[in-house]
Amino acid sequence: MGKILKLFDVVITGIGILSLVCLITIAFIQVIFRYVLNNALPWPEEVCRFIFIILAYTGMAMTMKTNGHLRVDVILSFANHTVKKILNIITMIFTFIYCIIGAYLTYYMLVAIKDMEQMASTVNIPVYITWIPIPVCLTVTAIYAVVQLYAYARDKKDN
Repeated sequence: MGKILKLFDVVITGIGILSLVCLITIAFIQVIFRYVLNNALPWPEEVCRFIFIILAYTGMAMTMKTNGHLRVDVILSFANHTVKKILNIITMIFTFIYCIIGAYLTYYMLVAIKDMEQMASTVNIPVYITWIPIPVCLTVTAIYAVVQLYAYARDKKDN
């Protein structure tokens, strides 16, 4: 199981880094064309929007891997170790449920969009392709939530 999680880590981090580099590069190219050459390209805004979707959802998975999401932890600050453990377990259970429901619903939305056969307006790709990262990254985030849940249940992490 550890090798599979390491593979998830490498793939998700690699996709996130590649997405960020592509987003910055394409945005920079558009700025040069628009403001230096006075000839804005028609496709960068749409491509950047698609890449931002990938970046946002891979970032969500990468953050869940380290349990780094923002949260209000006032109760945890004053709670003893047992209460902290219980609250963290409940939080991870709800996170897992949310991610699984989100992955399920976005998968069916992806299938519905695929059936519509819509194409992106400025680049010649089907719109459903831009939806693929959403259920995939929600599933990976759910897997990381299970890993965090296991760590809290086994007390492997400092709560």
